[in-house]
Amino acid sequence: MRRINALPSWSSNWLNICLAISVGCLGSGYMMRGYWMVIPVLLVMTIFWITTRKKLAFWSASGLLLIYVALAAIGVMINLPISMMVLGCISALACWDLTHFRQSMVDIPSNESQVLLERDRLQSVAAVVFTGLLLTSLSSPISLQLSFIATVFLVLLAVGCLTCGLLYSRNNH
Repeated sequence: MRRINALPSWSSNWLNICLAISVGCLGSGYMMRGYWMVIPVLLVMTIFWITTRKKLAFWSASGLLLIYVALAAIGVMINLPISMMVLGCISALACWDLTHFRQSMVDIPSNESQVLLERDRLQSVAAVVFTGLLLTSLSSPISLQLSFIATVFLVLLAVGCLTCGLLYSRNNH
């Protein structure tokens, strides 16, 4: 396993802030409705991530993301405050992305190019987070009743579009 060298402080700081926001939002949303048993799950996953992030960065961050997204989805299904579940889920995704970025920076020597890459990545993550929050807040008053088949089709269409966009982006760079 490769060991991850330290990034400049901005990425590490934002990664920790995203983790704290995610834990805070999900934990607060559950506690507001009396579901106190979620707190140990959040704490165990956070401690697991903190202790393994240097050696198993991708897997620990992916596990953290999976559990936090599942907790957010369950929270939405049991009518917890949707704004807290969405913010917790988006923050967990940003934490995962910054962890993945940090792991990809291992082989790049620490110099000016690393600082530029870090700045660009932070700007991209911020744009995605704020776009997600904006679209969520705009769409939250709208209530759609879709069948399971229609939902699956729309999800597959979205994933397909994202995959094509990613491939197009990679081919042009």
